[in-house]
Amino acid sequence: MKRLVLFAVVLGALASMTWGVGAMITREAASRLLDTRNADGWVAHADNITVSGFPIRFETVVTGLTLTDIETGLALSTPDLRLNQDTLRLDRMSANIPYDITLTSPEEQVTITHEGLTASLDVQPTNSFALDEMEFAVSTATLVSSAGWNFALSTADVAVTRNGTTAYDIVTTVRNATPPALLRNVLDPTGALPDSIATMDITLQLTFDAPWDREAIQQARPPPTEIIVKDISA
Repeated sequence: MKRLVLFAVVLGALASMTWGVGAMITREAASRLLDTRNADGWVAHADNITVSGFPIRFETVVTGLTLTDIETGLALSTPDLRLNQDTLRLDRMSANIPYDITLTSPEEQVTITHEGLTASLDVQPTNSFALDEMEFAVSTATLVSSAGWNFALSTADVAVTRNGTTAYDIVTTVRNATPPALLRNVLDPTGALPDSIATMDITLQLTFDAPWDREAIQQARPPPTEIIVKDISA
């Protein structure tokens, strides 16, 4: 019995140490990503980065996040970004942004409010973390621009799946969307469509000159070389 208790204590200590090392690496990786952006001429700042979730996951919470591309003047900020990874599947990550997002450009500022915004990522850890699959979902979202336009939708789902080395299939489904008048006039100059679109499905295949992987994030983003529109229906 004593040996069993001792074994359990040792096993628990090893698990705690392993999780602690993993949590430290996870936090340092998030900090290094911000440092890399700053070194590339961005302004990347977070008020705080914490990791919790012992013992089955790493939950990274980034508060006060601001990312600004000085060259283009584009910026993103949100009070809270949450990243989750299973301790046994570090090639998969999910993200949740529970609060409003602010997008800023030299021309305008757009505030995105929503009831739920999540994303998941599946990568290849042995191949520079190349993207395999990505899913994005948002519900009851409203975009309000300082330029005077609004855009609302009930749900939007985007699924990205790798198709070959540098090609990706992108399937987008939007429900109950009310686009701004400017966009509606471009998409429907004759005014045939209603102000609110009940359902819109878009399927594309994009091919880039390099895969989307760690180098694509840390260095130059690969430009698209081919765009195939497979389906657009509403």
